[in-house]
Amino acid sequence: MANRLVEEKGGNYVQGIGTLQIAGDKVIITMNDKRYEDVSKASLPEGVVSGEQYSIRLSGDGTELWSIRPVQASVVVMFEKFAGKKDEIPQPTIQKGGPREYQGKKWFAEDKLVFTAILKVVSKRYKGMEIPYIMDYTFRQYEDTTDTIIPYGSKKKQQVLDFLKFFGWDAEIDAIPYSDNVLPFLAKLLQSKGVKLLATVDKGYISNLSPYDSDLMVS
Repeated sequence: MANRLVEEKGGNYVQGIGTLQIAGDKVIITMNDKRYEDVSKASLPEGVVSGEQYSIRLSGDGTELWSIRPVQASVVVMFEKFAGKKDEIPQPTIQKGGPREYQGKKWFAEDKLVFTAILKVVSKRYKGMEIPYIMDYTFRQYEDTTDTIIPYGSKKKQQVLDFLKFFGWDAEIDAIPYSDNVLPFLAKLLQSKGVKLLATVDKGYISNLSPYDSDLMVS
């Protein structure tokens, strides 16, 4: 991933794969041969190791570390929260559609609602880092009731079901009251479960979640 300056509402940021070094009270990040030498040390997670490469997002001026996560790893994670604006409840967001191309195939994707879970690393290596996990917002009202249903059938819909089940949701006892936004309810429910999962990280994003066996050796 090339380092690039991205404009978004509320400010700019720089992101890419970079090497982080800690020199005393200084944090130095190098991305695509550009050095950022005034990065605040305040937001460094516990599991950062000097000299390693990470997937990094910095503020546009290169002074604040907005996010840092492993590039390639197997880590133990717990559900922390759903993403949302600061001091506001989490909300699904619109993922813009448009022309798409992958492995020679072209198509037009429609706009869709998505939501992002923030999973926190609790294993020793990379401890404290937060990794986003994006899913389609598939929740629907069941007929004229106050209940929520989660459609299944496609890979994207199954991803949501697997995520909830892996983190402790039980369809038999954990009814989800329907609303236009079920994320605040789900956040409290999943936080109360306290489940740990094994996450495979590829290119800075989670490619697989699976049950965690405490007998497994994860550094």
